[in-house]
Amino acid sequence: MTLSERNRKADRQWQLLFDELNITGALDLKPSYEITANKINEISQSKYVAKFGENAADARNILKFDFSVDLPDVFKQNKLAIFPIGHDTYKISDYKMYQKLKYEDEIVNAFDIPNWIVGLDKYNVTSEVKAQAVADISGMINHILEADSDVVESLAGKVGTGVLGPFNINTESHGNVALNIDGWQSEIDGIYETADKALIVEAKLKAPQDFNIRQLYIPMLIYQNLLKERGMQKEILCAYFIYTNETYIFNVYRFQDINYYNSLQLVKTYHFKIGQTDYFRLADLAQLVREVKCEPEPNIPFPQANNMYLTNELAESMQNDMIQRDDDTPIASGTWEAFQEVTKYDYDKRQSDYYYNFLCYLGFAHKTDTFTLSNTGRQFVEAHGGSKYRLLAEAMLKLPLYHDVLELYFSEHQLSIKQIVDIIAKQRSDVTGSTLPRRASSVKSQVEFLISNLDK
Repeated sequence: MTLSERNRKADRQWQLLFDELNITGALDLKPSYEITANKINEISQSKYVAKFGENAADARNILKFDFSVDLPDVFKQNKLAIFPIGHDTYKISDYKMYQKLKYEDEIVNAFDIPNWIVGLDKYNVTSEVKAQAVADISGMINHILEADSDVVESLAGKVGTGVLGPFNINTESHGNVALNIDGWQSEIDGIYETADKALIVEAKLKAPQDFNIRQLYIPMLIYQNLLKERGMQKEILCAYFIYTNETYIFNVYRFQDINYYNSLQLVKTYHFKIGQTDYFRLADLAQLVREVKCEPEPNIPFPQANNMYLTNELAESMQNDMIQRDDDTPIASGTWEAFQEVTKYDYDKRQSDYYYNFLCYLGFAHKTDTFTLSNTGRQFVEAHGGSKYRLLAEAMLKLPLYHDVLELYFSEHQLSIKQIVDIIAKQRSDVTGSTLPRRASSVKSQVEFLISNLDK
């Protein structure tokens, strides 16, 4: 079953529940609606099969929405979310549960792991656990916590909440409302401690557009209770940690008020890379600008692809003819279905064409029945460190538009949307009107991504 098929099934099942229980009608009369996993299974088993001719999903498989895009259509249409309150019981309301993620390019800090460690391949990070291990062993966690001494990972896995609250959460139409949690299992990816600080980590291998604050807030409350039991105080930081494109990104937050779910405040964003020997620096890029000869603009619609991390993830997914779905069934790479499986986030069919076409525009892919990697694209995917960014720079500089933009950067040491709009208008007569500033913003983010990932 593809991701889209699974989502459609959850959409149908939740729509059935809303209709059978008149949940929207009930929410017109009170601020929240309480539902249990047992009630979901009871109605689904008796009604869903009769209506759709297939088995319903178990409640536990349609109650976890880590990203706003995962929410069923009936939730999105009514601006609703669902919160666990314990003992397989949940509340539905117009809770403001999600936090946008920051991907603006930051200074990249270089770290490394000791050569004597052989059980962890720093260039084959295939799970959140491995990514956290690299971040821990290399000293990234120490850097975030500004720790001179050792940092200890003290807690991970499923942890019972006990009784948490009351705490406040913001809603769309009812202001702040109080919630309690009693008897829920929270999944904690990692808590790292020093004598006076703690870092609570939620880890992902992809670059989503937002995340459910619950993934940090509930572990923070659990840890705060542990401190109270010991009569101790520590500064608590929370990090949404993403490993993508050989980059370790930590969005570090602090809850300004531990009793307020929406008091999450961004402290700092850190970008880390693991050390290398093949460096590609600003001076090397400047030399390429002078040396690389432009080729004619390709006959490809000018794409808008702002997320360079997604661009790399998509290219990696095209290394083989088939990729594996979450249920281990194969699907052809370079297709809309593969794009959905790779991203799992809020991108539509039109945006998938943008990203595939961007790879073609760079010369990393070409299109027949599906999109496939070119030889250059395969070299890009297989490269590491500075070699990868050299290949990206060379691909960009063969294109007159990017060559002009990078020449402008080295001449003025900054880039403005207006300047890039003028370059696009000169090089691409097919891009006009209100489309120009959107494409210029995309080019700006792509070039700034390249520059920010140069070795210092």
